[in-house]
Amino acid sequence: MDNSAAEKLLSIGDALCRENKHEEGIINYKKALEINRNYTQAYNNLGSALCFQKKYNDAIEMYEKAININPEFAEAYFNWGLALYYQNNFSEAVEKLKYALLIIPNHERSLYICASSLFNQAKYEEAIEMFKKILDVNPTHQQAAFNCGKAYIVLNNFNEAIEMFKKSIEVNPQNLQSYFLCGNVLKTQQKYHEAIEMYKKALLIFPSFSEAYYNWGVVLYVQNKFELAIEVITKAIDINSCHIEAYNIWGLCLSNLQRNEEAIVVFKQVLDICPEFSEAYDSYGNVLFNLNRYDEAYTIFQQSIFYNPNYIPGYNGMGVCLENLNKLEEAIKMYQKAIELDPNYELAKINLVNALNKMKNQQ
Repeated sequence: MDNSAAEKLLSIGDALCRENKHEEGIINYKKALEINRNYTQAYNNLGSALCFQKKYNDAIEMYEKAININPEFAEAYFNWGLALYYQNNFSEAVEKLKYALLIIPNHERSLYICASSLFNQAKYEEAIEMFKKILDVNPTHQQAAFNCGKAYIVLNNFNEAIEMFKKSIEVNPQNLQSYFLCGNVLKTQQKYHEAIEMYKKALLIFPSFSEAYYNWGVVLYVQNKFELAIEVITKAIDINSCHIEAYNIWGLCLSNLQRNEEAIVVFKQVLDICPEFSEAYDSYGNVLFNLNRYDEAYTIFQQSIFYNPNYIPGYNGMGVCLENLNKLEEAIKMYQKAIELDPNYELAKINLVNALNKMKNQQ
């Protein structure tokens, strides 16, 4: 057995794969294995070349052969886990990666793919534990900090999420998504000034980031800063002319400024873009209702449930219009339908009680 010849073929295969000549690399790995059937590194590298070609099952077969020869071959366990990860087989990926980690406890790539697999299985607490191990090994692993922050968001651990996003930003001050998600968490915590600062920093990195403008506009809207919100939200629309949520907030700002005819124009625009957008029908219907145009408002609310039969505010809106048109029996049915869909929908419950009392007083 000429091991030196097999090693030379392995080196040639590696060089070819580095040049993205994977098919030629595979030929050399196979020649090396013809010389030495127990050459674990050749099986492993052949598997990696096949994995690059997305031939995951063939790759796994190679890793398995390598491990059968050398059960302590951590690299082959890692690559096996990686191939399973690419197949979205996250539970088995974790199993193989944990074998790699038994052999090399601080193997950074095994920790990261294992953590990502756990995250993708919605095992967020286990994922966080694994991401933190990565940061213990390598405090500058910004992607681990970022993904750890995302896991904390899902668990509603907002302070911890912010801490992780800031850690990610320390490592990479150009990390756009860390600024953005940190802003969103701060918005959820009603720390509006800090949230806006995060969105502004994201926009310094990527001035065409429509979502940052949109969320900044939402923060201004919830603070009743309607003029400023319009200024910001229309920038989101300038970048993305089909941003339906931005149109809706724009229309709501106009409505709150009593610029109702302008608001109606905006709601019509958004519904031309997306006729199924129930929230825009709700906003549009409320503007018409506030103008005492009950018949028109009823028609708009009706359209919201045409596209989404389970859209609860649509039934409530229809009920309020019918009530103001003195059609109490029909209004009551609408409120009851809203409550049937959501027994905890307080607005419809209040409206139902009021309508029943009104009917009783009319009898």
